[in-house]
Amino acid sequence: MQRFLAVVLTVCSMASSLLAKEWVEFRAIPCASEVKAWDISYDGSAVALVTVDQNAWLVVVPKDTRKDLKPKALQRWASSVVMAPEMHGDFTVLGANSGRYDYGGKKEAEVRLGTRDVVVGKTAKHFIAEYLFPDGKGWLHTWSYSRRLGAIPWKKGNKVVVAATESHLITWDQRMLTAYTDSFRNRESKRGTEKAPPRPPSEWTWFKRGPVLEEAVALDCSHDGKVVLLALRGGRVLARLPEGDKTDSDLLGEYKQKYGNDWPYAKPLMLESLTTSSSPESEGLKNTAGAVSPKGEWIAVAKEVESRGQVFVWHNGGVPVMLGPLEVPATQLQFIDDGRLVSAAGNELAVWSLASGTVQRINLLRPVKNFVVSGDGKTIAVLGHDGKEDGIVLFREKDAPTVTSK
Repeated sequence: MQRFLAVVLTVCSMASSLLAKEWVEFRAIPCASEVKAWDISYDGSAVALVTVDQNAWLVVVPKDTRKDLKPKALQRWASSVVMAPEMHGDFTVLGANSGRYDYGGKKEAEVRLGTRDVVVGKTAKHFIAEYLFPDGKGWLHTWSYSRRLGAIPWKKGNKVVVAATESHLITWDQRMLTAYTDSFRNRESKRGTEKAPPRPPSEWTWFKRGPVLEEAVALDCSHDGKVVLLALRGGRVLARLPEGDKTDSDLLGEYKQKYGNDWPYAKPLMLESLTTSSSPESEGLKNTAGAVSPKGEWIAVAKEVESRGQVFVWHNGGVPVMLGPLEVPATQLQFIDDGRLVSAAGNELAVWSLASGTVQRINLLRPVKNFVVSGDGKTIAVLGHDGKEDGIVLFREKDAPTVTSK
């Protein structure tokens, strides 16, 4: 098989001489067309993807690297795909003729109402998808892996994240941050009516004062939804931290004065402003990516610093630590667990060990479009794009070789 990615591996040490684990290339998957949506299985042994020509494919990756890959065509007119994050779970392809498939690519059932939906988040039992019209307005749909459940009014540029425990679905509409609860109950309108389904109940909100809307480059939360990060494009880094909610008394007073005790919004909170105090020259610089660790102990935000990149990490909201520098600003951050962070910046993928202070840098031939970490945390799948063709490369974790001193 023709290789599409040339990999150069560099392990740098900041505090110790060895990484306990290292990531090595396991398999390369060339793509004949540009990939517009994709996902991987829980253990990284299968990749489902949708290309720009609206074809959906499944690639099962054999453990024996000597065996050829045999992509399986699934359906035409596809818009997105999502794989259930469980071992050998089903997956769903959305599009003009949506369907649920088993692990081997056999269609199990037709799925209604999936046309034009694009998946933007998932949990073990549900997922969420955007449905946008050409004017940029539309709906945010909640789904089980077989049917659509509810909808929230939506528009292009909004952000959403769902807690892994499904306790909260959190949205940013470029002015208000809202934490919804009980979001995956079936609230679809009855057939034949034009009334939109009611929104789920909300627990708290944060409101951005002023007339100017602002897009977020990152919205993320801990697995229980208690720690929340909002990284705005202009440079502000805001967070809900676990030490307790702080009510926005001024806004609450405005609500009560205008609406009495029946104000239409949830409790307004004050968010903490995280500053890069260890590097004052970085204050106000543009954010490019962000992430929260599963337990909420760490918050990471990437910033653009004089055309290069820098990653700042806060432990429980304390003084930040700088990671980097990066040759270009990072476009994606994701925690594998509460000790390891993955960053993508240009042609480089980096895995940072926050406890040991080590980093493994993987240099790729093509710039990273995005990456996905498998549900078991043992595979990183990277989608590369160079303007001509796409390709996916799988990295697996393995024990690093030990060094014996003589």
